[in-house]
Amino acid sequence: MTKAEKIIKLLLRNTRVDVNALNVYGSTALDVLLESSDKSSVDARTKRRLRSAGGKRSKDINRKIALALGCFGESKRKKQLKKEDDWLNDAGNTLMVVAILIATVTYQTGLSPPGGVWQGEFNNVTTISSNISDYNISNYSGLAILGIKDKAAYSYFIIYNTMGFAASLSIILLLISGFPI
Repeated sequence: MTKAEKIIKLLLRNTRVDVNALNVYGSTALDVLLESSDKSSVDARTKRRLRSAGGKRSKDINRKIALALGCFGESKRKKQLKKEDDWLNDAGNTLMVVAILIATVTYQTGLSPPGGVWQGEFNNVTTISSNISDYNISNYSGLAILGIKDKAAYSYFIIYNTMGFAASLSIILLLISGFPI
């Protein structure tokens, strides 16, 4: 296809080279030359060399023999490529659904953290006793209860929840932008 005349000449002198071998698209060397031909003298010499070495077009070769040798016909290769393409599309769609579910769950848990939040506003300062310490409710209205009672656990929760949310959003954006899987 690149018309490297010296290499073609060397390969044709070698008797072990099958001049009529088919590529994955079912084309012989002569087919490839004719498809990419620009009517130059190099192409004409190469075409003569291929024909004198016994080169044929793929339509002139007995297809049954080529298929028995394990070569793919053009239609079989297209079917195989279509199957692979369909599988990749299905995998991308599945990945998109999973990423959206993770984004939804992490967003929701960010809005409603484990243990909930302190509710209401109090005009009177009320003190609640618990086994950890005493809390002044008026200072904590709207804050996460877990963040007040166990700051380390809440910090881990926030870090991992944010990481999951950011990762799922980045996957969604990559899939929407058409980035290959």
